[in-house]
Amino acid sequence: NVKPLTTLTNAIATKKDKKLGATITLNVNPSTEQRYLVMGENMRKNMAISINNVPLKNDPDNGSKTVSLPIDAEKPTTVTLTFNRNIDQIDLDHFALYTLNRQPFEQAVAAAKQHAPKQVVKNGSVTLTTRQNNSGYIMLTIPYEKGWQVDNKQVKIQNYRGFIGLKVPSASLKFTLSYHTPGIKAGWTVTSLGLIGLIALAFLEYWPRNGKHAVLVNWPARFRKMWQ
Repeated sequence: NVKPLTTLTNAIATKKDKKLGATITLNVNPSTEQRYLVMGENMRKNMAISINNVPLKNDPDNGSKTVSLPIDAEKPTTVTLTFNRNIDQIDLDHFALYTLNRQPFEQAVAAAKQHAPKQVVKNGSVTLTTRQNNSGYIMLTIPYEKGWQVDNKQVKIQNYRGFIGLKVPSASLKFTLSYHTPGIKAGWTVTSLGLIGLIALAFLEYWPRNGKHAVLVNWPARFRKMWQ
C-alpha cells in the first residue's frame, strides 16, 4: 500500500489508500560483511521497524539511529518498515545501508597489536613495558575507578567508556600501575588521632580520681621512691 519508489534515502513514502495500513519490506542479500542500517529521527517517530520479524526497540533519545544487521552468508536479512497509525506519508530521512570496510579496520587493529605494550600482572599491579618510540595513550580492560597510580605517583586516569586509560609516561619505557584505595591514608591518620585522644581522655579521667600513687602501685620500688 505504498506508492512506487525509485530510491529510499531521503525519499517520501506515501500510502496509496489512506484508510489501510502500509509497510515497506527490504530484503538485504546474504553477506559475510558487517552492515549497518542508518535511519533519521523522522523514521523513528513515524514507523515501526523490525529485522527478521524481530521488532526494533525505539529508544527514547532523539536523533538518528544506527542498527547493526546480523551477519548471514546464506540467508537474506528482512527489514520491515510499518507505518504508524494515522500516518499517511513518511520522510525516509538519512535512511541508508552501509557496509564496514574491514581492510582499514584490520590494518588499524594489526598496528595497535604491534605497538601494544607488554604487560605482567602480579600482586594486584600491572607492569607495562612500551617501545622506545611509543607515545599517546594506553587503554586497559580494567574497570575505571579512582585510586590508580603510576610508579606510586598520582596521575590523571582517563575514563574510556568504563575502562581506564592513561598517557604513556615519556620518561620511562617501563612503569607499574597499582591501585591505592582513595582516602585510606587520611583514614588511618584520623583513626590514629582518635585512638590517641581516647587514651588521653581515659588517662585524664583516671588520674584525678585515683591519684598518682594508684598509677605507680605496680611500678618497681625504686621508681615509686622517685615519685613519693
